[in-house]
Amino acid sequence: MNDDVQGKATNYLNSLAEKLASASCEDSRGRTISRLNEAEQAVLMQFLLEMVRLGPAPKRIALNLPPTARKYVVLYAAILPLIEADAELSNKHILYLAPNANTEAGAQLEFRAMTPFTLSTQAEFGTWEQLEPRPENGFKTRALDPFWIIGDLDTPAPLDPDPKATNIDHEYAKRLVAAKRNAVNRVLRNGSCPALLLHQEGQTSLVNFPPVFGTKPAGKGGCFIATAACGSELAPEVDALRDFRDQVLLPTAWGRLLVSIYERVSPPIARWIAPRTGARSLVRNLLIQPLVRLLGKRI
Repeated sequence: MNDDVQGKATNYLNSLAEKLASASCEDSRGRTISRLNEAEQAVLMQFLLEMVRLGPAPKRIALNLPPTARKYVVLYAAILPLIEADAELSNKHILYLAPNANTEAGAQLEFRAMTPFTLSTQAEFGTWEQLEPRPENGFKTRALDPFWIIGDLDTPAPLDPDPKATNIDHEYAKRLVAAKRNAVNRVLRNGSCPALLLHQEGQTSLVNFPPVFGTKPAGKGGCFIATAACGSELAPEVDALRDFRDQVLLPTAWGRLLVSIYERVSPPIARWIAPRTGARSLVRNLLIQPLVRLLGKRI
């Protein structure tokens, strides 16, 4: 990154420090915020440089916050005003998603957290599983296009409930976790909504961190065999197998092991299949489609 960009980012943080020192700022618990600590300075500098590097292109930024960086300070101090400005330019709203209850999302983005800043862009709060088909929206997936998505990946509860616990509806808990993971993957794969994912070190996360943003074309590094054979991430066969992975395999230890092994061995196979028309047709007709029908999926 050139010195000019580095200098502008430094100047922005310096002006922010002056605002914090001169204004009366509080977090959502009423505690005074008067300055940025070193961890927050480093994270905000990383974010600013990433915003500049990505420029006007659809943004995909993942920030792993050190334990000493206060999430609400990092979010409000520099990230939210810049995202709001970007959202206004692209005619989008801001959607903030937490992994648990709406009260958690509201508390983390409570407007009292940083009084020097006010939002003019419409902001909404929700949870990851609300991106999944729900009764109130006719069991249709929620459109992501209107939004700049700020996603909190932390969850204080274990992703996989203790099988010995007797006070947990394990099947419901597994479906809930799968819905959250599936929603995160929808955002990662979406090319129309910019996204920022936040994760605090030492916390449980909905996905492996930092996440891999899935915008690569079929057959180009990291692709699944089904994507290479069908020629598109949007093919119905790929969607059916992805749902099986997210809803059946990932919620279980053995399933995650199978997915991990598959993700290690599949890239070279997918790269070999992708440019060969005959190979793609054979794999699609003799392997992918029969497997999808075996899973009871209509394509």
